[in-house]
Amino acid sequence: MTRGLVLGKFMPLHTGHVGLITFAAQHCDHLLVLVCAEAQEPIAGDIRLGWVQQAVANLPQVEVTLLTYRDADLPNTSASSQAVSRLWADFIHRQYGNFQVVFSSEPYGEYLAAYLHCRHQAYDPPRREYPVAASLIRTHPLRYWDYLPAGVRPYFTRKIALLGTESTGKSTLTQHLADHFGGVAVPEMARDIVAHTDQVTPRDLQDIAFAQARAIEEALTRGVPLIFIDTTLLITQAYSRFLFDEALSVPTWIEEVNQCHCYLFLTATAPYVQDGTRLTEAQRNQLDSFHRQEALRAGITLVEISGNTWHARTDEAIARVNDYLAPLL
Repeated sequence: MTRGLVLGKFMPLHTGHVGLITFAAQHCDHLLVLVCAEAQEPIAGDIRLGWVQQAVANLPQVEVTLLTYRDADLPNTSASSQAVSRLWADFIHRQYGNFQVVFSSEPYGEYLAAYLHCRHQAYDPPRREYPVAASLIRTHPLRYWDYLPAGVRPYFTRKIALLGTESTGKSTLTQHLADHFGGVAVPEMARDIVAHTDQVTPRDLQDIAFAQARAIEEALTRGVPLIFIDTTLLITQAYSRFLFDEALSVPTWIEEVNQCHCYLFLTATAPYVQDGTRLTEAQRNQLDSFHRQEALRAGITLVEISGNTWHARTDEAIARVNDYLAPLL
């Protein structure tokens, strides 16, 4: 039986990695893929393990294992080194046994195979088929979006929240930004649960928080680079303090899915429109301060959108989103 080895950080997994693993699986009877993770790395090892497992789910001859290590024991270097490769080879042999072939796209593969007393099979070393590197994806995820497998994309999807008190244009602007940037809009779920703000109960706020989180989760499955969210948990929490003078407690997963990368805050300077479901204009303006206090409490930096007309707000929001996206492209 031919036993093969692939190892890497997969931080993140990209199509080049999948190509390597698929190639390796076609050339051995059993393939061990080691996901190498050190505690201080920016993407947790178990997340990367899940990505690789999902990507090879249709390859029964592939076994994926998380290898956690300390840099002090197994040095982490981007440059291929014979001395470092020997340390890794000795460890791998002790832990995982013998191999007949090592597959890689890097020069270290030759060193590792030599110390494991097996052959090395190179896969596209010039990276002509997949001209990308994980470091480039981490820095510019939207530029290299097409190199991300479907299971990895939600991790790099950028969530942009539109916050603010009532009658500030959040719903309309959320959809407009999604259309403009080719993203997905997540609507405010409160409208499906309560008919008027004055009728809200504490249980309604719990239901709203749950429904909003589920809507965000669904949007993340779309595999798009950007989602624009009309109202997040922060707004629901502010309503709880404003209406009932109490904090809103929700499960941790709801807090996590509501964490966004950019928060646009629409100020209360917009023209007030009563659509039959809203607070009075005075209450609206008072609620604005509760939203700001909740953001401060959560340590969230707000990017204010303060145009006095809808057209001005739209132009300002597009400009601020472009500012946010520029380093990622």
